[in-house]
Amino acid sequence: MYGMIRSFDQGKRTRWFRAGLFLFFLFPLTAFSAVEYDLVPAPDKSGRWGYVDAGTKKTVIAPQYRAVAFFQDGVAIVTVASGQKGLIDRKGKIILPAEYTTVDFAKISHGSATDVSDFFIVSQGEKKGVVRRDGSWALPLGKYESIRFFRSADNGDYFRFDSAFWINGQVYAPPSGFVISSVIGKAEAFEIESKAQSSFSTPKVGVMRPDGTILIRPEYDKIQFVVTAEKRWIVSRVDGGVLGRVFKAVVTNSDVEVSEKEDMLTFWLIDGNGKTIREFRGRYHPFVKDGRVSCQSRGEKYEINPLDGERLTRDTSRKVGSRYVLFQERGFWGVRNTEGTVLINPQYVSLGSLGGDLFVARKMEGDDTRGHAPETWAYVYAENAGVINIANQVVMPFEYTTISSLDYPDRETASFMIGKIVPKKGTRYGIADRSGRVIVSPQYLNGFYMNSDGQAQVYRDGWHGVIDHTGKEVLPLVYRSIFDTARLDRTTKTFYMAEKDGLWGLYDVSGKEVVPHQYGFLSISEDDLKKGWVRGDSTDRQKKGAYHFSSRLTIPAVYDDIRIYDYVLTTYRRAEKQDSRDEKDILDMKGRKLATYHRLESLTSGRFLAKKDELTGVLDSKGKELVSLKYRYLERAEGNLLWAKDENGNRFFLSETGEEYRIRD
Repeated sequence: MYGMIRSFDQGKRTRWFRAGLFLFFLFPLTAFSAVEYDLVPAPDKSGRWGYVDAGTKKTVIAPQYRAVAFFQDGVAIVTVASGQKGLIDRKGKIILPAEYTTVDFAKISHGSATDVSDFFIVSQGEKKGVVRRDGSWALPLGKYESIRFFRSADNGDYFRFDSAFWINGQVYAPPSGFVISSVIGKAEAFEIESKAQSSFSTPKVGVMRPDGTILIRPEYDKIQFVVTAEKRWIVSRVDGGVLGRVFKAVVTNSDVEVSEKEDMLTFWLIDGNGKTIREFRGRYHPFVKDGRVSCQSRGEKYEINPLDGERLTRDTSRKVGSRYVLFQERGFWGVRNTEGTVLINPQYVSLGSLGGDLFVARKMEGDDTRGHAPETWAYVYAENAGVINIANQVVMPFEYTTISSLDYPDRETASFMIGKIVPKKGTRYGIADRSGRVIVSPQYLNGFYMNSDGQAQVYRDGWHGVIDHTGKEVLPLVYRSIFDTARLDRTTKTFYMAEKDGLWGLYDVSGKEVVPHQYGFLSISEDDLKKGWVRGDSTDRQKKGAYHFSSRLTIPAVYDDIRIYDYVLTTYRRAEKQDSRDEKDILDMKGRKLATYHRLESLTSGRFLAKKDELTGVLDSKGKELVSLKYRYLERAEGNLLWAKDENGNRFFLSETGEEYRIRD
């Protein structure tokens, strides 16, 4: 599909042409900026900054700036001695003279603050403007205020300032007395509001054409564009009487009384020229999506044809599997095949597929299916659910509160969870097979489902356990709590955390104990499990330890923190006395202490920043010293580079392997 991008002919004539692969209004999508690490900022002995080649360390741009940034898509922001900023290219050529108070990449004003490489927000004192990457002005300095950049899949990229918008070199301003509130890209139009509206009321919105003329006056609470073969709009406005009741309720601190079937607003279908096609009443603002308009009026839900406003016939039938269709007549449900032959006449108040030729049905004894199904849904909670086959034979009697497929190993062959009221106990749950035979009598308090291993957590008389899809106990019901790690912690393999006598252990899907009950809680992560470890807390949840599966090595929960890496573990002990310092140990995989530091910080490469007393260096992934602890300061910078400060206070970039980036010419 192609989008429409507007081009301009001397501001006199407008045409639309196809460009790109997405629907972007007026403006081609710009790229997110990419940081370039082959040129590294580097200082000389006097503290002036230039750039060196990351590989050869040779000077590429001579040191002449007070500060420089990394290049992004061939452009870098530089600062001269006076503190003013500008732009240069990779050869050091000036793109924008360093004459400005601030120069920053345009950042998206909603969602993430990602830099956008094509534009820069520039200021000189109180004046602001926008510069393109080639140094030309997109928005002149000082002409507009409050400049913000936006990006969306529907509307493309644009700048918003004051009450107008800038899109691909064209400024769109509303008529006097109005402000543009948003871009409606697919409609090639703008949503507008009136400046005169009270700040205490919800703004009324309308629509403006790109040429500044008003298509729909701002008199509505909500405007929605309908994507159809012809342009259509849905505009809606809440009744003044309803708003008055809401206001009164707020003032009197009372509830708003609205009857169940009362309509509260009016909405209109409007064509592309602003002409009303049809008026409607509704309870809620219509829901518009993918060219469909869904409405509700007097308790009834329906759809309208967005072209002419005619009500559409709602098809409640639904296909189940590859052979059958559930359909409804007079409120009753039946089954037909995909060729249209009725196999089960409409006679059930609800009907659902259990896979294969079986269906869960609800049937009220004494209902006359020749008329219309009752409107009340009270029967849903009675014992009226059963199972029938495609021949309409009863497989399970209509005496259950709930019947649902366990979906294991697949829906076509799965057994069912059944719920039934047990005298003096209430509803209990069990399992039945596809022949209708009850294989686990209703006894569990919770409705359950099977996980990907065909197992379910169950609860009875205050105790938790795990059963499989045949009803066999995997973990007996002797635990106070059980958690499925695949569901709770998103682990690839399923384990069960189980609490007994206040201590937590871990079990695999065979019921085998993996971690003994010795911790006050367990912290499970996919990364730790892959390395064969689980972290555990002390009984007061204040200290941390760890346990290794295969070696059964236990690290007691005596640390303030413990972290597990590929080849080592790190621990943290908070200083207990005011004049002492926090300590971090690095341990090997057998729990033996290799060294103690005052700071240990992992890097994305698997290495560590390590500090002892006042000196900092780098350790490799196995805890061996890679860069000597000789720097007064080391912090993460861009990419795999570090900010460094030597014994003389000089700052520069340092690689994680110890290469210093300085200009020594």
